[in-house]
Amino acid sequence: RPLNKPFRMPVQDVYKFTANNDSRRIIAGTVLTGSLADNDTVCFFPSGKRSQIKSVESYNRNLKKVEAGYVCGFTLHDEMYIQRGELASLENEQKPICAKSICIKLFWLGQNPLATGKKYIVKFGHAKVNALVRKISKSIDASSLDEKQNVDELHKNHIGECIFLLKRPIAFDLDILETSRFVLIDDYEICGGGFILSANDDESKSELEQIQLRNKKWI
Repeated sequence: RPLNKPFRMPVQDVYKFTANNDSRRIIAGTVLTGSLADNDTVCFFPSGKRSQIKSVESYNRNLKKVEAGYVCGFTLHDEMYIQRGELASLENEQKPICAKSICIKLFWLGQNPLATGKKYIVKFGHAKVNALVRKISKSIDASSLDEKQNVDELHKNHIGECIFLLKRPIAFDLDILETSRFVLIDDYEICGGGFILSANDDESKSELEQIQLRNKKWI
């Protein structure tokens, strides 16, 4: 298991129980890499929010530490709003990359071609984001291996390198494939999938930094 990598856990959901005056807000998900223990300081991206672990939660088990492969939850010392799809990491470890403009490699399976200027839904783990195809820089026919540069459409069974502009930032790692994989949805059907190659110089970088700064110093 990838225990030597930085801690990563996509937030699947936040659970709150009210029976017997239970006031816990449990942030739940599957640990992809690394480990987490009581009193660690955890950060959430792309929001930039952070807090200290109050307790590690699991059904019918008393845990002080969880590792890659565990399905678990944890509570925080501070009450804060954490969205489904955020990526949890540790404060003293490598941070994930946050970006709205990304270069991706994908395999297209849709009956209708992937087209520049068209909007799609992209799912990164538990995060679902609207995306605009800005450019298709390369197209490869999977059967003949014929390659074309700078095309307007990507047809079925073609591999493409594209630039996507997302409606909001997402968090990912280039060296942790589990956090950079995605699927594309067109007209309610999964029509393709792939992984992120790089983050482009994002025109909204300063906006993202301001949001993270605000969330670090929230009142």
